[in-house]
Amino acid sequence: MERSDEQLLAAGGSLEFGLFYRRYAQHVLAYFARRVRDAEAAADLTAETFAAAAVARERFRPERGSAVAWLTASPGTSSPTTSGADAGRTARGGSSG
Repeated sequence: MERSDEQLLAAGGSLEFGLFYRRYAQHVLAYFARRVRDAEAAADLTAETFAAAAVARERFRPERGSAVAWLTASPGTSSPTTSGADAGRTARGGSSG
């Protein structure tokens, strides 16, 4: 039986988080790639998002939305809260204004 996202995140172990990562990494990378249109920036944002998610995993609530939505849009993750172009510049070390 496949474990739910909530079960994987609540387990607290690196093995479980690794399973969660493998389940969603490509979805998150594709999301950021579409958003910033820069492969390197998208990879950086994906890495930052999963690093923040590892720290904040106890805050995931499936009743509030999917894991992909939580990873890419919820407060507390490293997802960009600015426009895609600004997020890309910020990820590459540029200014957003």
